[in-house]
Amino acid sequence: VMLLRMHLSGLSVSALLLYFKKSWKITWICSYIYCFSGYVLYACTRHAHFMVPFILLPLLVIAVEEILRKKRWIPGCVLIAISLLCSYYFLYMNTIVLALYFLIRYGFMPKEQHTWKNFWSYVRCFAGAYILGVGMGSMTIFTSLFNYFGSGRTGGGTVASESLWYYKKDWLNDVYMSLI
Repeated sequence: VMLLRMHLSGLSVSALLLYFKKSWKITWICSYIYCFSGYVLYACTRHAHFMVPFILLPLLVIAVEEILRKKRWIPGCVLIAISLLCSYYFLYMNTIVLALYFLIRYGFMPKEQHTWKNFWSYVRCFAGAYILGVGMGSMTIFTSLFNYFGSGRTGGGTVASESLWYYKKDWLNDVYMSLI
């Protein structure tokens, strides 16, 4: 499974570089560097789930480019839904990167396109695709959130206290009993 995910991350970077019309040689070299980076070899081999943003981020960058070049929002909408279905945390982190990419990429667009009207039309298109993608992918987020809020990490299985500084007499006993 890990080798398949590494292969998919290389293919997604290849798609990104070929979208930007880079040569096959550069694409091949960069894809291998991307899928065999130090982070992938260290963290992703331990936890294969961390490979998901490596696969989806280049595809999401292509989706942002489609919004900026052709105002096509459907690829972004579909990829955001897929990203949310995989993990809402990775979608959150990829959103930060995509927002920064969007702002930097808009800054390097030709000067005749630098108007507030164009900027807000791009933002509306991006936000609409994002909201629709989140709506499409939200079918699993509620079950994930219910499991999270009911877990022992968030207080569902532990004893709540009225204060951070004062605990009741049975607190220590209740903490140890909830670990069993």
